[in-house]
Amino acid sequence: MKLILAVTTAASLSGHAAFANEVFASKPKTVVTSLQELGYPATLVREADGSRIDSTISGLSYSVFFYGCAEDGTGCQSLEFNTNFTVDPPVKPDVIALWNRDNLFGTAYLDEQGLASISYSVTTVGGLTMENFTDIIARWDTTLASFANAIGY
Repeated sequence: MKLILAVTTAASLSGHAAFANEVFASKPKTVVTSLQELGYPATLVREADGSRIDSTISGLSYSVFFYGCAEDGTGCQSLEFNTNFTVDPPVKPDVIALWNRDNLFGTAYLDEQGLASISYSVTTVGGLTMENFTDIIARWDTTLASFANAIGY
């Protein structure tokens, strides 16, 4: 019985270490480092109204914004991946509506200037494992490619 308990304890501890939470919206540098570890460029940009990360994936530029933050910009809880596309002729609202209907991840919309935009929000409360974050980035890549194709970019 003691041997089974010892093996179970060792397995649970090693599993815990393998899934340590590494990515937090409250620690923007963990997002930057994780993107870079996955092979993507990532630059942390600090502005008066908050921070963002600028990056590219599959040749498309995007930004990551921080949400659920305290007034001083700390303690953020969520990330929003976002980009805008300039397409001529402009994307019609029905194309956006159809894309939203047919896709689970990401939210497409026309921004205040009429640009086709897409965002993908995730919470990092409690932290994300690198495995979770890798999956999020893969879904963002697929979502961007799908949206770009749908709008003729």
